[in-house]
Amino acid sequence: MTTFLAWILGYTQIIVESLPVSSSGHISILVLLLGRIFGIDVTPSELWDDLIQWPTILVYIFFWGASVARLVFVWRRSWLILLRMSFYLLLGGHVTAFWYFLFKYTNLTSFWPLWLGFMITGILLASLAWCEVGTRRVNVWRVAVLGCVQGLALLPGVSRFATVFVVSRWLGLPIRRAVAITFALQFPLQMAAGLRGVYHFFGADCAYVLNIWMLLGMMLAIAGAYWLLWYMVVLAYTRRLYRFSWYMLMPIFFSMMLGL
Repeated sequence: MTTFLAWILGYTQIIVESLPVSSSGHISILVLLLGRIFGIDVTPSELWDDLIQWPTILVYIFFWGASVARLVFVWRRSWLILLRMSFYLLLGGHVTAFWYFLFKYTNLTSFWPLWLGFMITGILLASLAWCEVGTRRVNVWRVAVLGCVQGLALLPGVSRFATVFVVSRWLGLPIRRAVAITFALQFPLQMAAGLRGVYHFFGADCAYVLNIWMLLGMMLAIAGAYWLLWYMVVLAYTRRLYRFSWYMLMPIFFSMMLGL
């Protein structure tokens, strides 16, 4: 993969990660299109997939860090909340990890058409238009269900953001709790992938993409991803996130046309 194409894929991944539309599915479409245009294989490596998680991790830290820090600073009063949060993240992460290893070692995802994942994402987003105001609290069984849903979202075209948020709303969680649990469950998985990428980075031939222009572009992409995440949260709070279901018609069409 050339430096230019690596940048295109990287910046696209960073920005689309903030949207409820399956960033990996969009990357699959982009990889196929770029491969046909330039006549070379531009499929990202597993190392690239891991390292590209770090910009999203930074976006989440900038966006949610202050809220978590406030709880940590008053830990004498909030220790029970922090303990409960840690337990829920461990539980959800382990349930998701089960599906990750199942898909990885059985290769089940290779039989899953991309357009079907996009269609499921669109249907779930559309269902938000009929979702009632929730009053339920986060508990063990709801976190276990959401961890399972997050694991199933590893299927191509299925958005992790969209599925976990929509299912949490249908489980009766209020919008703000649904938003919080959606991104909280994602964070440990992205940290694990990012750390794995750092571990394998040393000794790998990746220096060709590291320069000042790449860093400047990365900063702009992070800024754009932060703004998009803020806007998605606003849409979720104002019950307008379902409108993205109309957008999903476009990737469904392209993935069908490309035979994905």
